[in-house]
Amino acid sequence: MALLQIENVTRRFGPVTVLDGVDFEVEAGEMHALVGENGAGKSTLMKILCGALAADSGTIRWQGAPVRLDSPRAARAQGIAMIHQELALVPELSVAENICLGEAQSWWRPVDFAQIEVTARRLLERLGQAIDPCALVRQLSLPQQQMVETARALRQRTRLLILDEPTASLSAQQTAQLFAVLRRIRDDGTAIIYISHRLEEIFELCDRVTVLRNGKRVHSASVGSLTPGAVVQHMVGRTLEASTPHQRPVAQRPVLAVRHLRTGPLKDVHLELRAGEIVGLMGVAGSGRSRLVRTLFGAQAAEGGTIHLGERPVKLRSPAEAIALGIGLLGEDRKRHGLIPERVVRENMALGTLKNHSRMGMIAQDRERRACGELAGQLRLAPCCQEMAIRTLSGGNQQKALLGRWLLAGCRVLLLDEPTRGVDVEAKAEIYSLIRTLAAGGTAILLVSSDLPELVQVAERLLVLQGGRIVSEQSPPYDVKHILSLALGVRS
Repeated sequence: MALLQIENVTRRFGPVTVLDGVDFEVEAGEMHALVGENGAGKSTLMKILCGALAADSGTIRWQGAPVRLDSPRAARAQGIAMIHQELALVPELSVAENICLGEAQSWWRPVDFAQIEVTARRLLERLGQAIDPCALVRQLSLPQQQMVETARALRQRTRLLILDEPTASLSAQQTAQLFAVLRRIRDDGTAIIYISHRLEEIFELCDRVTVLRNGKRVHSASVGSLTPGAVVQHMVGRTLEASTPHQRPVAQRPVLAVRHLRTGPLKDVHLELRAGEIVGLMGVAGSGRSRLVRTLFGAQAAEGGTIHLGERPVKLRSPAEAIALGIGLLGEDRKRHGLIPERVVRENMALGTLKNHSRMGMIAQDRERRACGELAGQLRLAPCCQEMAIRTLSGGNQQKALLGRWLLAGCRVLLLDEPTRGVDVEAKAEIYSLIRTLAAGGTAILLVSSDLPELVQVAERLLVLQGGRIVSEQSPPYDVKHILSLALGVRS
């Protein structure tokens, strides 16, 4: 008997059917992958399981008996917990306090901090983690915070754990550590639903995979009976053409030149970008790759070295100065460093070009609409999206809208930090196409990614950042094993 069975579940938002008669089941002690494009219905289905949304129709069975998951409390009572991509911890509380947060306390009984510390330490040891229960959460690294979230889920006697893109911000080593923890939890009998766009992880870790497309379950099978290509084909309904870097004529003189740059972990960085060129930057977590692009965007100060834009030396003291000079940045965390969630798509796209859409200091919305409307087709965004709050779009469409911001701005240099993180296969292909469109228009592009296959696919030249320096420059055809060895500081 399955631990969880979902039968013929449907959910609509107004006239839009987001889930259309979905069936899904998970066995105890099973790691079950759930995949699909952005907008396929994965998040809605998980919100229903967690009690955050109600299904319009259908049945949910828990150990064979029908249940009503009409609130998060009802889901927790059944032993269902979810760890979101954006962690839900309180930074100013301790590890132990976060792990035990939300437990019922009698109003007349003070919190026994010694006991919750003992409880937290025991749970962390069960996960193989040597984290101080008294440390403040804000002092922890992201992987450690993820372990705290996992310990909190186990504290709730979780029988079904849902993970949403758990490795999106982790290095290869941190991912391996997380996988070891997940296998330990699975072996203890906990069922796990694993949501990820990284198919290689699914094939390494999971027992079964279910594919959603356009709100419907289109395939479910054991991982061993499938190939990554077959999963992609089920996700998109067709075979995507392979994308490989191709050389195009580029300017000889650099549009951006960096010499002896020092800041944070960066010790002595040299690099050049030329108009119309896509340059990849490979570096492991902690190498300073995000620090580099934020420094080139004026969001963090350089401690030494020089930056030239064309023939002109520049001091980038703020993002406003960088934008005025024709430099744009698509940051690795779009929600913190890119979006204004409550504003509509049109307003988010036009942020980099407000002067072009203003009259006498007032924003002319008709100009904005015309400019963004002309771009919508190129971005493959439906015209109706312009007036929707950008937070309501899928991750892939949010990224396309942010790229549209820099298409409107006509920037000379575009810095892309993990531009396809957390987006589906087809959205990745569309983002690659937009990147090439920008380069074909003469924009110099620095593409930072922890996804080496992505860099090999898109970059026309590849730089390796290791130990605070650019240690190698590579050209196609790329030797992936050699590049990874360089990034890890290993001699191949």
